[in-house]
Amino acid sequence: MKEHIEREAAVKAVEIVDFYKGSGIVPSGYASDAIRAIPAADVREVVKAHWIKSDLFGDMMVSVYTCSNCNRVIRVPSGLNPAKDIAPFCHCGAEMTEMRGEADGN
Repeated sequence: MKEHIEREAAVKAVEIVDFYKGSGIVPSGYASDAIRAIPAADVREVVKAHWIKSDLFGDMMVSVYTCSNCNRVIRVPSGLNPAKDIAPFCHCGAEMTEMRGEADGN
């Protein structure tokens, strides 16, 4: 698993090493030890997907959309944008960034 650290903490560790480097008191490997001592951040990968409008199942009152990441199907009242009005995130964790199927002809 990848580890992530804050950029500012890493810059500060390197600046401290740079400050003491000319004095001869910085032991070999100190820079890498200083960076390893910075605690890892708790992060997760961001998955982006979009809702795909289906013409197969819907009617005048309800539109049907499928998640491009996991194929989950949702029913949305016609006229609403599922990514903005109903489900900006799918249950699979994907962030819905756009909608396809109406304006672009897909």
